[in-house]
Amino acid sequence: MSTEETKHVHVGLFSNIRHKALKAAKKCKARHYVNAKMTEWRVFPDTLVTLSSYGFTSKAGFLRDKIEDMDNNEWIVCPVQLNENSSSMWDIQIGVTGKCKIGQEPYEAMLLELEEELGLRCVNKIQGTHFINGDQERTIFKIHVESTLPIEKDDMPISGSAEKELLDKKIACLIHGSFEDVERVINKSKKNRYYSCNNDNIIGIAFVSVETIKQRFCR
Repeated sequence: MSTEETKHVHVGLFSNIRHKALKAAKKCKARHYVNAKMTEWRVFPDTLVTLSSYGFTSKAGFLRDKIEDMDNNEWIVCPVQLNENSSSMWDIQIGVTGKCKIGQEPYEAMLLELEEELGLRCVNKIQGTHFINGDQERTIFKIHVESTLPIEKDDMPISGSAEKELLDKKIACLIHGSFEDVERVINKSKKNRYYSCNNDNIIGIAFVSVETIKQRFCR
């Protein structure tokens, strides 16, 4: 893929469901999946999309080193979130992030966040990188996209926890691969995607090149 092509961001938004529907679904006691119909995918120049800087600021740059070590030609699968402060009304979060709940291991929290933010399931056990920064404990997972599968209608949801979230125990996850790998697993032609109900204002899914992320945040 040419350098010019890696400067584009591929975005697919929901057509039949708003973030409030996913939120409302979470009020049910039992976790379940919500069907999100997709609009046509669009390709934007990277200069026309808003990428969230979370994970790259000097105070909390926990994703910066991971991205800097990756090849420019790799791509990251990212959630698209409603953001009323953005000119486009949405922005793209780099990777998946979340908090552990009381008694929950980072790997378990990561699996739940994947279902909520990307509609993906992890098929292989992955070890994360654990570190402590001040009073914050964080585990970062880096997973090749071919170790994941899209959630299907009849899959059994992972059991969640009703405990409170821990503000000082967090996870992050980068789903990565070549553009061909990412496109094959996510499958743009798939009109129905399934997500675990959540409170994250998720309204779509995107592919962002590592080169674009580096140019935006790592210089």
